[in-house]
Amino acid sequence: MHNWFKARWRAFQASYDADEAVAASNPAGTAMLAVALGCTIAILARVPIVASVAQLRRPWIGLLLTALAASATYTAGRHRCRGGVGTAATLADTSLWSAALLYCAVNVNGNYAIGLALANALAVLMVPAQYFSLTVLFGLAMVVPSTVLMLIFRPPAATTLILSATAVFALFMSHVTGERRRILRRHKQLEQAFGAADKVADESMQAALATMLLNLGHFLHELRNYQTAISTNLSYLEMTSDLDERAQEALQDAKQVQAAEQKLVYETIEALKQRSRPVLTTFPLREPLERAAAEAGNARVILGPRDTGFVLNGNPEHLTLVLHNLIRNATQAGASEIHLDVNLEPGGHAVRLLVHDDGPGISISRRDALFEPFGSSTKIEGTGLGLYLCRRYLGLFGGTVAVEEGPLGGAAFVIRLPGSVEKRESLMNDRSQSSPAA
Repeated sequence: MHNWFKARWRAFQASYDADEAVAASNPAGTAMLAVALGCTIAILARVPIVASVAQLRRPWIGLLLTALAASATYTAGRHRCRGGVGTAATLADTSLWSAALLYCAVNVNGNYAIGLALANALAVLMVPAQYFSLTVLFGLAMVVPSTVLMLIFRPPAATTLILSATAVFALFMSHVTGERRRILRRHKQLEQAFGAADKVADESMQAALATMLLNLGHFLHELRNYQTAISTNLSYLEMTSDLDERAQEALQDAKQVQAAEQKLVYETIEALKQRSRPVLTTFPLREPLERAAAEAGNARVILGPRDTGFVLNGNPEHLTLVLHNLIRNATQAGASEIHLDVNLEPGGHAVRLLVHDDGPGISISRRDALFEPFGSSTKIEGTGLGLYLCRRYLGLFGGTVAVEEGPLGGAAFVIRLPGSVEKRESLMNDRSQSSPAA
């Protein structure tokens, strides 16, 4: 028997969220509820026009039950609805408030009994049935008080029906509450599992990118050393060798190519340094759009209406890199036109940027893995990193990206970016105040 009760006790402790129960057990709310119920009992017992009809017998029992209920609620709150005392007080609180109303309902006459029975039903179905999952102890706390009082005082049929229905519905809603809690726990466990998997994948990806950047740094460093050696040897040949005119031209061509390679290495290193610096600013959306279109090379980029006054918070270089990558991918896939269309969402708190083309498009089977690291690439020789980084850059803005079939039959990348609409004058003032020259 002892083990059985311990098991039922643990089941009741696990049937409710202690923090939720504490929030419902605050002293101010408890005092207000006790005063309201006490005043109701006093009116039923002492106000002549009401007392003559209600004929409440032994009102002091109702007041005593109210005081006990308030004490149980206060004790449960003091112990945070945890531990032996806190759990016992929580269980007592569950039944004592209902018992106080039930006692009055079965001891008054006429419509007052029905009104109190309905008030009890409302209180039970709104509070304990919503907070507690169905367990043996909770079921007893809901059923025993009403059953005992109905057997002792034998109220009218209407009152008996309401009290019985209240107990049944309370058990049913408590069962639903338990099922809902179980579903929420499973969802939370799944979210935690997916979150852990995403974290592992993200950490692995960060390690891969770090290794790639380290290797790139070593490569550029060694390449610059080789270029220096080649430049020195070419200069030595030019000064010490007696070459004919055609050999001199070939040597000059080699020196020009080598100088261009050196410049490219230098610019690459400087670009990496510049883009590695954290930048957080407010900038108009039209600026990276116009820059991406201007730097598209031979690609034909068509800008739709874009002067919406929409501004973003973040690094404009990140959005420019995303647009460059999408434009380059579309061009390499065979698109002759790339469109950048901007639509402001209702409310002006986000914008929908559609990057679409007239190329061959992307098959549905490849879309799911398109934004995964080293996953499906839009190019045969691609690494599968470009679109992954696009998603990461857009995530820094709080944005999202998805792919679908475009209005021209090619690929369409749907980008949603949060931000705001500001007047151009205020934006220019803010940017001038935040500039280094200011």
